Amino acid sequence: MTAFAIPHALVVATQWLIAYGVVLWLAVAWSVLHDAMRRSSQYWFYALAVILGLFPPFLGAVIYWIIRPASTTAELETQELEKAMLREAGGPQCPTCHSAAREEFLLCPVCRTRLARACRSCTKPVAVDWKVCPYCETPVEELGSKKDSAAGTV
Repeated sequence: MTAFAIPHALVVATQWLIAYGVVLWLAVAWSVLHDAMRRSSQYWFYALAVILGLFPPFLGAVIYWIIRPASTTAELETQELEKAMLREAGGPQCPTCHSAAREEFLLCPVCRTRLARACRSCTKPVAVDWKVCPYCETPVEELGSKKDSAAGTV
């Protein structure tokens, strides 16, 4: 029997390919850890990210990218600062989500909280707790009344 000799070039190419795969695997794990550090300040989350980045190779990183938080901590801080600036601006805002609202809005465009009702005679916005429309002096029905609930209000 003659032994099958593997060409030296094939052995070297295989070794380089394996080395490239290992380096790529470690780079993906490092990328997952770096992304986890941008998205959370919890050490257990970092550990989970490293485990998923390393095991199973490449598939764990895909799993991490599916379950990771949608926003980075910097994005969340920016959103909180924007909300605080809107609150300090002094304009009308939604009592539920604190987003900016206009005086003529009946519903909050963000969270759909009822901000006001339309007057049944002049259709101008009337605050939820008002008893009479200040524009046309028409009495405003209670929110729980039959007529108001039959109209399909939220």
